[in-house]
Amino acid sequence: MTLKSINDWKILFGERGPSGAAETFLLKLGQVDADTQRAALTALPSVTTLQRRFSDAWERRDSLLGGVPFLAKDLYATAGDATGAGSIFLAEQLGTSEFDSSLVSRIRETGGVLCGKTQLNEFALGMSGENPHFGDCPHPAHPQLLSGGSSSGSAWAVGAGLVPFALGTDTSGSIRVPASFCGIYGLRLEPGLLSEEELFPLSPSFDTPGWLTGTAHDMLTVTEALLGDWINFAAPPTRGLWIPCGNVVSPEVFAATSRLASRLGFISDDSASRSLLESINGVEKSYPVLGASEAALIHK
Repeated sequence: MTLKSINDWKILFGERGPSGAAETFLLKLGQVDADTQRAALTALPSVTTLQRRFSDAWERRDSLLGGVPFLAKDLYATAGDATGAGSIFLAEQLGTSEFDSSLVSRIRETGGVLCGKTQLNEFALGMSGENPHFGDCPHPAHPQLLSGGSSSGSAWAVGAGLVPFALGTDTSGSIRVPASFCGIYGLRLEPGLLSEEELFPLSPSFDTPGWLTGTAHDMLTVTEALLGDWINFAAPPTRGLWIPCGNVVSPEVFAATSRLASRLGFISDDSASRSLLESINGVEKSYPVLGASEAALIHK
C-alpha cells in the first residue's frame, strides 16, 4: 500500500492496528539515509515509545487524524523531549519539557501520533534549510538542492512522504518558502497564538505557528481538525478583509482563493483594501529592523 495521504494512514491504522502502523513508519524511516536523517529529523522516539503512542491513539481511530503520524519542528515543546532549535547547546540549557505545546496536544487529542521532531535553520533564522551543525536539509525530490527553511525538516518529511503533515513556524516566510520550494501546501496562522514556553521564539511579535501537508485535501483535513471550533464552514460570519490579488496570480488561483475567502466569511472592500495597502507601504524596510531588534533582545 502506498502511503501518501492522511486517509491512507487511517485505512492502514484501522486494518493493521497500532503495531502495524508503528512498524510501517519505522520501515519508511529505515529507508532514509543517515545524513538525511541527521539534517531533517531529531528527537526520534524509541521503538517502545513509538508503539505506545500508536496504541494510545487507537481509541481515537475514528477521529479526523486517528492513527496518523506527524512531526513537529524542533521549536515546539513536546513532553519528554528537549527543544534544540537547530543548535548544539539549547537542549542542554532548557532541559526536558514536561508538557506538550497546546497545538501538539490538540493534534494528539484528535488521534495524531507524534513520531519525532524536525530540524531547521539554527534558531529559525534563515530561509534556506542550511544548518552548520546537522547538515543542510535536502530537497525531497532533488537531493542536490535545498528544501528551503527555516521549517526545512518538516517540508522534507512531508515532501518525501515520511508523514502526511508536519508542524512548522513562519516568522518571515519559514512555512511559505519551503512549501513553495518543495511543491507542498503550507498554512501560516497569526502571531501570538502560542506562548514562548510552548514555542521557542525567534522574534515573538512575528513568530507564527502553522503546518505543512502534501495535498490540498490533507490541508483541509488538518485545518478542520485543529481549527474546527473556529471555522464554521456551513455558515461563517464576516471575519475580516479580503484583498484581491488577481494581478499577481493566475486566473485559476485567483478564482480558487476568492471562493475560499467567501467560504470563510471574508469580504472584499475596495476602499478598505486601498487604505490597508497604503498603511503597509514600506513594510519591507521596517520589518527587518523591528524583527531583528526583537530577536537580538531575545537571544542576547
